[in-house]
Amino acid sequence: MTNGSPNRTMVDLEVGLAADETLTRQPAPALKIDTAAVAVASSPATALTRFQATCREYLAEILGTFMLVLIGEGSAAQSVLSNGAAGDALSVRVGFAAGIFLGVLLAGDISGGHLNPAVTFAMAVHRGFPWCKVPFYIVSQGIGAFLGSLVVYLCYLNGIQNADGGVRTVPDWTLEPGSPAPTAGIFATYPAPYMSTGGAFLVEMVGTMVLVLGILGATDPRNGMAKKLSPPVAVALSILAVGVALGGETSFAINPARDFAPRVMLALAGYGSQVWAACSYYFWVPFIAPYVGGTLAGFIMQLFCSWPATEAIESPTTAVDDHAAATAVLKAPLLGSLETSALEETVVIR
Repeated sequence: MTNGSPNRTMVDLEVGLAADETLTRQPAPALKIDTAAVAVASSPATALTRFQATCREYLAEILGTFMLVLIGEGSAAQSVLSNGAAGDALSVRVGFAAGIFLGVLLAGDISGGHLNPAVTFAMAVHRGFPWCKVPFYIVSQGIGAFLGSLVVYLCYLNGIQNADGGVRTVPDWTLEPGSPAPTAGIFATYPAPYMSTGGAFLVEMVGTMVLVLGILGATDPRNGMAKKLSPPVAVALSILAVGVALGGETSFAINPARDFAPRVMLALAGYGSQVWAACSYYFWVPFIAPYVGGTLAGFIMQLFCSWPATEAIESPTTAVDDHAAATAVLKAPLLGSLETSALEETVVIR
């Protein structure tokens, strides 16, 4: 070791400490922000995607119900405003069947294609559909029905004007002969003149019961007869069956959204409060009776259709979504404890 080595060591130590102190005094490097990434994250397209991901089931119910009302009430408008020259009672029933087919086709894989508050309620009671979603489904169905009836009204505004001469009239038991054509009947349902309120309630309840029975049978995974049956076709045929059998006395609303939301549109379009007061405040019948009929259908299914567990069939693998995953096991005793698929929730109504 040389004589100068201790001094050199002390000098090196002092230089190192000074360098460390200099480094600690330097400001921290500025945080680099990827402005491009921030712009993308806050862009309208991304916000829309997040909205669609959150509300996709409700958006599908809006579109599906819109299609149902647009085609169904459009066929009614064509028949009424042409005085039967471009349609009749059967064409109206076919129109609603076609509308429900398109509605289920569009919404079925996303939301289950309920398109009807009575069906949503029945699915919650009997098939474990989440109750927390029920209010949002019902509101979505109402929005779709309102928009569908509004589009039909605007498309046929000239025809309505020609038919009633600008005097917006509602069907009523007290309507005098020679009154302007009651064009409100294109959009909302009213009973035949000879019908009582109780009789109309029974017809609406039974009609909804028949329809929901058809839907439950077509979508039950244990029903071998439904193995190769397309749900949109099954529901459309169920609508057609109810229409041709029970449609003449009450115009077969069998769907609270399909009747209530167009009444709101009519009230705003100039028909006034008579849309609610007509036929002894009939509006509550097509609003309440379908809930009773749809719920009753589930209990009838439980009592009369008891498939052994060994007859369970493999359900289709389509329509896989959060809604189906949340209800993958049937919670209601109606159908036992078999596994379900989104096909079970592909249920709709006019």
